[in-house]
Amino acid sequence: MKHFDADKPIQASNQDLLGRSGFAEAIAKAIIDQKGDASHVIGLYGQWGSGKTSTLNMVAEAIAQTGGGKNDTPYVIMFSSWGSDSIAQLLSRFCSALQNASHLGKAEKNVKKLTKLLSEYSDLLTDLSPKIGFMANVVGKISGKSKSAAEIKSEIGDTLKKQKRKIVVIIDDIDRLPDEQVRHVFQFVNSVVDFPNVIYILPFDYSVVASALSGVQGADGEAYMHKVVQVPLTLPDPQPGCQLEFLSDEVDTLIDQSRDDFSQERLWQVTTSLIMPQMNTMRDMRRLQNVFRFQTHILGKNLNSIDILGLSALIAFDPLLYDWIKSNKHLLLSPRYGEKSDERREAIARSLLLFGYSKNDVEQTQKKLLCLFPSIRASSNIDRRTAWKERRVCHEDIFELYFASKVVDSLPQRSVSDALYRGDICFLGQAADLAISAGTFGGYLEELDSRLSKVAENFVAELALMLLSKLGADPILFAEHSLFTLSFNSRIGFMVRELLSAAGKEKSYEVFYEAIDRMNIEALAAFASELNYEELAHGRLAADSIEPDKQCLTPAGLDAIENKFLERVRALSQKSEFASSNNLAMPVYLWLCYDEIGCKSYWERAFDENPLVICHFIATNAGRWSSSGGQFGWSFSKDIMEPILPRERALKKIEELRATNVLVDLDEDTLLKTIIYTLDGYNDLRAKQTSATEAHKMISSWVC
Repeated sequence: MKHFDADKPIQASNQDLLGRSGFAEAIAKAIIDQKGDASHVIGLYGQWGSGKTSTLNMVAEAIAQTGGGKNDTPYVIMFSSWGSDSIAQLLSRFCSALQNASHLGKAEKNVKKLTKLLSEYSDLLTDLSPKIGFMANVVGKISGKSKSAAEIKSEIGDTLKKQKRKIVVIIDDIDRLPDEQVRHVFQFVNSVVDFPNVIYILPFDYSVVASALSGVQGADGEAYMHKVVQVPLTLPDPQPGCQLEFLSDEVDTLIDQSRDDFSQERLWQVTTSLIMPQMNTMRDMRRLQNVFRFQTHILGKNLNSIDILGLSALIAFDPLLYDWIKSNKHLLLSPRYGEKSDERREAIARSLLLFGYSKNDVEQTQKKLLCLFPSIRASSNIDRRTAWKERRVCHEDIFELYFASKVVDSLPQRSVSDALYRGDICFLGQAADLAISAGTFGGYLEELDSRLSKVAENFVAELALMLLSKLGADPILFAEHSLFTLSFNSRIGFMVRELLSAAGKEKSYEVFYEAIDRMNIEALAAFASELNYEELAHGRLAADSIEPDKQCLTPAGLDAIENKFLERVRALSQKSEFASSNNLAMPVYLWLCYDEIGCKSYWERAFDENPLVICHFIATNAGRWSSSGGQFGWSFSKDIMEPILPRERALKKIEELRATNVLVDLDEDTLLKTIIYTLDGYNDLRAKQTSATEAHKMISSWVC
C-alpha cells in the first residue's frame, strides 16, 4: 500500500497532473524576456489547496531550464512568510533565503555584498513600526558610522543594478497567516518593491487576503492589494479530465478490478455523484486519496472497494451524512413488509431535516444515498444475493462492518469463493466446519449462495452433498429463528434444490441416497423437510397438484429415497436418545405416511418403557408462535400427534406423572410445552393461547 499523501506540492513539471506546466513556462518566459531593471509584483490568485505552490515550483524549474545556466538567468528565491511578526523579520527571512540559496553562486562579489547590506538593513528595521513610510527616518549605528535606512537602501539598489541576473522572490503561505501578519507581508513588499532587478511573486487566495488587508491605512482591502500587485494572474483550472485521471490511478492502485464484485458502472456512478461535485482543488483530491487509503487499510479487502470509496468521499466532504448513515440503517436497507417507496423517502427526508440538513439539501442528499443504498428506490434491481456477493454496504448483515474500527475478519475470506470456482470440496468442507464452530456459518452460506450460478456443472452434485452433510450440525445454531428468518437448515435446503436442478434427476437421486446414509438424528430431522417438499412437488401426501418444475427426483427415484429414508429412521430409532430428540415432527410425519403400523408400534413401545417419552413427543411436535407484543408460546399438530398419541390418553398419563412427581426430571422447555399442551390442546392461533410466561408461573404447581 502507498504511504498516505502529505499534501506536499509537486517539485517539477514531470509530476504535473493538472496540466499547468504550460502556464508555468509562460510566466517563466515573460520574466526572462523582461528588459530593464524595473521591479514589479506578480499576484497569483487561487483557492487554498488549488496548486499555487506546485505551479510556482514549475515556474522556478522553467526559469532554470529556459535560461540554460547563462549569466543572465534569473535567481529564484522562495521562502515562507509563516510566523513573521514584523516587516524586519520578513526582511531577515529574505536575507537568509538569499544567503542559503546554493544556486546563487556565493562566490560572486555582488551577491556577498548584497546579503551583507540586506542583513544591515534588517537590523535597522528591528524596532520599526509596521506602518508604511517610517523606514526612511530610521538611523542606526553600523561599523562606527551613522547610516539611515534610506542610505543603506540606496546602496542595496546600486548593488542590485550591477547584478547581471534578476532575482525572483516568491513569498509563499500568505493566505495561511493571521490578518496582522498578512498586512506585514504586503507592507514589506511595498517597502522593497522599488529594489531594481527584483520580481516578487505572491501566491494567495484573493478573498482571504482582501479581507485581511481591509482597513490598512484606511483603505479598502482590494484597493490596497491592487496598489501592491501590478501583474494579477489567476491560477487556471485543471485541464478537463485530469482529476479523473488522478482518481483512476488511485483506483488502479487500491481496487482490484479483476474481482467479481467490481463494476465499472458503479464506479462511474459513485465518482460522478459523490466525488467529482466536491473536487474544487487538488487538495480535495488528495484528502479523498488519504481517507480512501486509510479506510481500505482499516476495513481490509473483504468489503466492496467501490462502497469504501463512496463512504470515504462522504468522510472527506460530507461527514454529516456519513454520521447520519451510521445511525439510520433501518431507513437505508430493505423496505419493511408492505412499505411503499414514497413512505421510505419521506421518512428519510424527515430524518435528514432533524439531523441538520436544510430543505434545499434534502433532495440532493437522497440522490447521494442512492449510490450506496439502491433499495430506497422502488425500481432498485439489487437483491440480497447480489448485495452479499458484492459485499455491499446495503446488505443488512454487512452494513456495520463498514463502520468498524479494525480490519474486518468476520466475513468469509475470498478463498471460500476461490475454492468454489476451482471445485475444491475439501477446502469448502473444512471452511464450513470452521464457520460453524466460529458462529459465522450464516456468512459462509451467503458466500456460496451468492455464487451458485457460477458453479461448474460437474461440481454441483458434489457441493450439494457437502451441504447436506452440514444439516443439523449444531442444533442451537441451526434452530428455527422466526417466521421471517430462515434457519440454516432451510437455507441449505434451498441451495441444495437449486444445485440439483442443474445436476439432473439421476444425479439428484445419487446425492440424496448417499447423504441419507451419513445422517444423524438432527440431520435426518432437517432433511425430512426437504423430502416433504419433494413429496409435495410430486403431488403426494398433502399436495393438491403436481409441480414438475420443483421436482428433483423422478417418481421412481422418490420411491427409492422414501425407502432409504425409512430405513435410516428405523436404524436411528434404535438409539436410546431418538425418542427424546427435539426436532422429530417432520420425520415422525413422514414415518407415519410411509409405514403407519411400524411408526405407531415404535412409539407405543417407547411410551410403555418410559412414560416421560410422552412429554418429549409432545415437545418435539410443538410449533412456536409469537405475538407483536413480545409474548410467545407453542401450538401442536393434531394430524401428526393424534394418530400416535390420542390426547385423552396423553392427558391421563400426564396426570399420573404429576401425581408421582416424575415431571421434575424434565428439562424446563419440555415441561413448559407439556403444560401448554395440557391447557390448550390443539387450539389454533385464532383461539386464546397460553404463553410461555404464563406457563412458567405454573411450574411450581406442577412439580413439588
